[in-house]
Amino acid sequence: MGRLLSVAFGAAISYGGGASADTIALAVTPPVPSIEAALPSLPNIQIARFETVAPTYSRGSPSNFAQQVQDQADTSAFGLACAEQINVTPGPDATFLVEVTAPCRPEEQVLITYAGLAFDMSLSMTGYARAEVPALSYFAELDTVFDDYSVLSADVTAPEIYEYARVAVAWSGSADARLTSKAPRHLPVDVVTLGDGSGAVAQVLSHRIAPDARRGVIRLGLVAQVTAINCNTSQEANILQQVPGRPAQRYAMRLAPAGCDRIGDILELKNILPDLKLASN
Repeated sequence: MGRLLSVAFGAAISYGGGASADTIALAVTPPVPSIEAALPSLPNIQIARFETVAPTYSRGSPSNFAQQVQDQADTSAFGLACAEQINVTPGPDATFLVEVTAPCRPEEQVLITYAGLAFDMSLSMTGYARAEVPALSYFAELDTVFDDYSVLSADVTAPEIYEYARVAVAWSGSADARLTSKAPRHLPVDVVTLGDGSGAVAQVLSHRIAPDARRGVIRLGLVAQVTAINCNTSQEANILQQVPGRPAQRYAMRLAPAGCDRIGDILELKNILPDLKLASN
């Protein structure tokens, strides 16, 4: 008898000879409904395409990222760039304005040197300091020295210096002394103190020589107070005298120490400085 196979969707199939009584009709499996026909039609869905975008940097390319980080590090606590600079601006009456900017050196002490003078200033919390300095020569270099001995320099030119007679006293350290003068009424003077008291200080006496100036003598002196800091300690100073038409005079001065038993005393030192002698025009 031939072998029978059940085939979906088919009828009786026999292998072997022709049809016979042994042929068994196959059970026909009902057709499976079409899935495509049974599912509802889907809306037309568009799939968005996403592309990977490289990050951008404010300086233009990822290769500058390290520089960007460094730039952010080189800022002060107030977000100011750490660049240090000194600006010198001419002012009236043969003076100039000195401005020091160092944002990353808050409250640091700086030393200003100019024409043989030296005085200290303390920077503010934002690293700024300023001082109005009387000119002492037609041309000179002004230096700002920081705690780490780095220096900022600027050239100073003061053509009006020839209209003024000036005497400058620069103390080697903090001094409790001040420059005094005694002059005729027709020879008015002005005294400026340089330095904020945090270290070295300097004083400059100025007299403007008018076109119809008359001759006269300005007598100079010092008034010093004896304190617990300066008692039994000598004080030294450099003196500069600048008079139009004459060579500048420079010399050193040393004050003998006063005993600590004199703390609180005020010493008036006369005839310790050369008189400023002015001739009529």
